[in-house]
Amino acid sequence: MCHGDDARPPEPPVSGALGAHSDLTLTSADGTTFMAYAALPAAPGATGVVILPDIRGLHQYYKDLADTFARAGFSTIAI
Repeated sequence: MCHGDDARPPEPPVSGALGAHSDLTLTSADGTTFMAYAALPAAPGATGVVILPDIRGLHQYYKDLADTFARAGFSTIAI
């Protein structure tokens, strides 16, 4: 699903603190580099989420969505 530049994900019903979050550059087995974004909850849990963006790639919407999942207690990466 594509979202406009001003779209933001909805807030979770229960929000916790956002821990570490940052842009990453990952390298695949064949040496190709690509952007990713990781967001962790302040109190790490046992569950993780992987976000696969739409055709436009790692748009700000997906970084915000990763932060939202992290505030809900999920370790999250968007690639």
